[in-house]
Amino acid sequence: MTTLVGNNRFSPTSGISNLINRSISYAFHNPFADYLIIISNRMNQEYKMVNCYRQVIFKGYNIENQDFSYLTKGIYFMKLVGNNNTFLKLLKE
Repeated sequence: MTTLVGNNRFSPTSGISNLINRSISYAFHNPFADYLIIISNRMNQEYKMVNCYRQVIFKGYNIENQDFSYLTKGIYFMKLVGNNNTFLKLLKE
């Protein structure tokens, strides 16, 4: 016999709000050649991209419209400002 714990109600969305509130972020096309798509649960996200010498490469919004083909091959870091200051490691090919 199964015993229910709680108020004996079932909600089909149980746990989904926890996923929505989590800071889930990742880069699409990593390694990248020219354009990046950053998937984040925040709208109007501000980004700050730095190279391995901490030099700022890009700072602003709408990163999907930025052409990074001019960058040399290597490792870069993307900070999602205000999103628990999440950092993504990116590889430029």
